Amino acid sequence: MIAHAFRRTAVPLAFYYAVTLALPLANGAAQAGGTFVKHAVVVLAVPPVLILLGCAVRASVRRQ
Repeated sequence: MIAHAFRRTAVPLAFYYAVTLALPLANGAAQAGGTFVKHAVVVLAVPPVLILLGCAVRASVRRQ
């Protein structure tokens, strides 16, 4: 179920990462230093956590 959720969200996540990370990097955001690194860590970490949380909620609802 989790693997299916990640496969299902792969394309939207790729576009999200491109817009929130690749475009700013192409425009010189890396020069911002630590600020961009913090942004990048949040952008990379939050979506997988939300996908896992969604899977957990769905599994919990199905068990009832």
